Amino acid sequence: MVKQLRDTTQAGFADCKKAVEETNGNFEEALDWLKKRGIAKASKKSGAIAADGTIVIVNDENSATIAEINSQTDFVAISDNFQSAANKIALALQKNGNKTKDLESALKLKVDGKTISEYTTELTGTIGEKIELRRFNFVEKSKNQAIATYLHANKRIGVVIVLEGTNDSNLAKDIAMHAAAMKPQYVSMNDVPQNVVDKERAIILEQMASDPANKSKPKNILEKMSEGKVKKALKDMVIEEQTFVKDSKKTISQLLKENKSSISEMIRYEVGEGIEVAKVDFKEEVKKQIG
Repeated sequence: MVKQLRDTTQAGFADCKKAVEETNGNFEEALDWLKKRGIAKASKKSGAIAADGTIVIVNDENSATIAEINSQTDFVAISDNFQSAANKIALALQKNGNKTKDLESALKLKVDGKTISEYTTELTGTIGEKIELRRFNFVEKSKNQAIATYLHANKRIGVVIVLEGTNDSNLAKDIAMHAAAMKPQYVSMNDVPQNVVDKERAIILEQMASDPANKSKPKNILEKMSEGKVKKALKDMVIEEQTFVKDSKKTISQLLKENKSSISEMIRYEVGEGIEVAKVDFKEEVKKQIG
């Protein structure tokens, strides 16, 4: 029964063994025991950083939901229990569609009779790692648009693309796959914020100024010389400017022009992006645990 409990809940061996002992081997009561114990355990995990996890996409012909659900380790992220829970959360989001405006309202949606907030808290307690819905997007296409999604095999990268001016979902799929591989941050050069442009320019100017070959060059000359490098750096961030992965002879912009279409929406999620994780000294952690 201990193994059955572990397979069902992903709780630790010691907790499952204790649950069986405390409930005289009654499986349903053991499940309840673990759930009740889990709430207390979950509160201890509330300050933990969950930077691993999975990307989930649920879609139909006209709409798609993409979500990132986090855990603390990849061991939990690839488990059947976690993947099943992540899919249930995404299905609830997809079902509610554009009525869910933000994360706060999303956490109130129901999964298995509980709010998503309650559901992830319960999972945190039974699994023993912080589990949370980090972000989501719901996208819906209109009449003269095409929508496509791409989820990488490892479920750590997901993309939703909506194209304007075409119903060609295969074209949208190709561009979604390209976005997964090439990691664009913006659709067009006009979408790049000025602070990003300024940051790239500052980095490149600093690199050029530190090059001995440029030591005698005045600042205004270096600034002129830097423009080409800045433009190239920015192009790497913009999907329209990138070389199409399936045809190196054309850019995404040229591909879109050939098909008389444009990118209306691009959403690209990668697990853990933007989350800062503190480095842990393994030896020190062991010392703390053994006193």
